[in-house]
Amino acid sequence: MTARMIDDYLYKLGQTDNATYRLCKGADETAEHILRTFDAISLKRLLYLGKANLTPEEVVSVAPGQVLNFFGSLELP
Repeated sequence: MTARMIDDYLYKLGQTDNATYRLCKGADETAEHILRTFDAISLKRLLYLGKANLTPEEVVSVAPGQVLNFFGSLELP
């Protein structure tokens, strides 16, 4: 997994004050936002996941290793 967990998850655990995405500051940092809807990283999605914009059905068909490599490429603080 990445060095830092998704803030939405950490927020639910009471480990952070908010769930706002650290890179865009405009939406909650959820797996769906990162894997599907955050436009600024669409080129990384294309490179690591094969498409710039994925449907929910496509997300579940991506190999786990591809997802881990994608999240690792984001270099989240």
